[in-house]
Amino acid sequence: WQGMADTDTQLSDLDPKTTTARIVGAEEARQLVVETRVPGGERTRQVFTIESLPKGFTMFHWTTEENQKRWLAQGGKIDAGEIGFLSTPSGDRQAYGPGWYVSENPLDSKSFGVKAVVATMPDEISILRATVNPDTPEKAARTLQKLRELGILGTHVNETWYTFFDHWPASRL
Repeated sequence: WQGMADTDTQLSDLDPKTTTARIVGAEEARQLVVETRVPGGERTRQVFTIESLPKGFTMFHWTTEENQKRWLAQGGKIDAGEIGFLSTPSGDRQAYGPGWYVSENPLDSKSFGVKAVVATMPDEISILRATVNPDTPEKAARTLQKLRELGILGTHVNETWYTFFDHWPASRL
């Protein structure tokens, strides 16, 4: 991850009582700026890079045969309810935070299932170049909701892996 030194890479909470989040910059250089009030009145500031995934971007997800069959029977998509379930913190199973995990490499996540699912981005979307890893379901719900309100539907968590917390990126399998 070259060029990452100037931005933060870990977002844990967007509590509306203590935090403001806004997008700044031009289309090619957009950033999410998060300011948090801490005890004593001080403010901390985090800056995150926003990336765009183009329409047609191809991703891969390895899963069980049961999941693959269900998603294909649903018209080649994962519904909002299932994405909501996957976007709830589950403890140690979600190394990069809650969401539906995919990779741009067709084989690097093969150990997570026996059936491959290919997903194609239905339109251009914005993602955060960071890990969003709230430690409670309440923090996850409010943080992911705020990101969705800002038009950010997922994260780019390492060289090839992404997580999505909105059903739109999983609508063309």
